[in-house]
Amino acid sequence: MRAGNERVLAARLADAKFFFEEDMSSRLVDRVEQLKGVVFQERLGSMHAKAVRTGKLAGKLLAGRPVAAMTEPAALLAKADLLTSMVREFTELQGVMGREYALRQGVEPALAEAIYEHYLPRFTGDALPASQLGAALSVADKVDTIVGYFSIGLIPSGSADPYALRRQAAGVLAVYVDAKYVYGLDSLVEDAARLYVDAGIVDEASVDGVVRQVMEFIATRLNVAMVEAGVRYDIADAAIAAGIGMPACTWERAWAVTSVAGEAWFEALATAASRVRNISTHAEVAQFTPGLFVETAEFELHKAMMDLESEVRPSVESRASGFIDRNAYASALGRTSEIVSTINHYFDSVMVMADDSEVRANRLGMLRVLHKTLSLVVDLSKIVFAQQREQLEAAPM
Repeated sequence: MRAGNERVLAARLADAKFFFEEDMSSRLVDRVEQLKGVVFQERLGSMHAKAVRTGKLAGKLLAGRPVAAMTEPAALLAKADLLTSMVREFTELQGVMGREYALRQGVEPALAEAIYEHYLPRFTGDALPASQLGAALSVADKVDTIVGYFSIGLIPSGSADPYALRRQAAGVLAVYVDAKYVYGLDSLVEDAARLYVDAGIVDEASVDGVVRQVMEFIATRLNVAMVEAGVRYDIADAAIAAGIGMPACTWERAWAVTSVAGEAWFEALATAASRVRNISTHAEVAQFTPGLFVETAEFELHKAMMDLESEVRPSVESRASGFIDRNAYASALGRTSEIVSTINHYFDSVMVMADDSEVRANRLGMLRVLHKTLSLVVDLSKIVFAQQREQLEAAPM
């Protein structure tokens, strides 16, 4: 048996040596044009077109950095090894052989490494790209794939995921969180959809729907990742409800809440927020007129809300200031908790559902605005406390 295995192995190694020598007879860069004849997906065009889109999307992530100029040529070169004999025979070597051939052919090391890294992570727990170029290409390539498949209705359902889109979404999130990209993921998804519009594959009218579906899909994967990392399910829900445009910040929001979830002041804050949210659902619009205030408690709550808004919003607006860590979010939650006594006094003193329809609508409108202010870090109304969790777990299925 050993001799038989050795013969098989020797034959495979001989094949590999032949493929390697054959592949080295042509430069990777000379294979790029041939990607136009390689199908990415029959309705989504060629691998060359996909690589061009990937390069443009990666450029968005790296805007303003010197390496941004390399994204488009790197994206094309990253797919060139698909045309080599070695990768055709041993598909699991895609990226690995591309890097090796590129280095041997004198390609800049940073670009060669990006060829390999753009496939990372290949599975949960796999290594993440270490370079800026590799990380950006990894995200861009995966986002292009997800958006493309969603745009033609090939969406995972139930346990079926023949195109591994859930794995791709998990990879996007892992790299986005690790790289702390400031460019919004929702913006990148929309950019990807519009590139398909430019190619005549997606109708302009369907862009918003595709973006919404993709972001909901990615939000579900982020929820799974958070829970697997040890975040409570309700805290994950609360963080995601505040938005996932910047996944790294959403991740930090969840851990900020986790760090204070056992504090009495946080429970009081979440309880007050739930009370505000429950009654504010009766409001038709999130607007009000201070001139219609009657009770002193209304004026007091309005002032406290405006002060809170002006102090907390600038500290948590990640798109304006970039990455924000969990400590900053935890501090913002602490500041938000200072309004709890004012909220409780308001409910003790004011009849929100007043007989006068104008006064009632005004009070409900202010509470709707207050709910938004209380949700600047996370949607506190989604927090479930120990007794509630026990009741939910004990309820019959």
